[in-house]
Amino acid sequence: VGCIFNSFTLWFHCCGAHGQVSKSWMIYLKHLTAADLLLCGSLPLRIVHYASSSFPIHLLYCSFGAPLLFLNMVASILFMGYIAANRYHTLITSLVNNLC
Repeated sequence: VGCIFNSFTLWFHCCGAHGQVSKSWMIYLKHLTAADLLLCGSLPLRIVHYASSSFPIHLLYCSFGAPLLFLNMVASILFMGYIAANRYHTLITSLVNNLC
């Protein structure tokens, strides 16, 4: 269900909605949806890995599932840092412009 809805949402943000929302907000939504889609891709492998004790499943999880999970985590952290820096820059720029 998560893969279907995140795929539809990503398609909508990339192809459907243009000009209705500010550019920075649309970028935020696209990245958040892509991160959720990565998480939805890694969760089934994680569930099967912990439910089974077979070696091929463990190898598949270590090759694809865990890297997808960590890539999602790092991408989310970096993107949240970008949003915080962008908001800080906007705030400081508006304060400096108001003082001058």
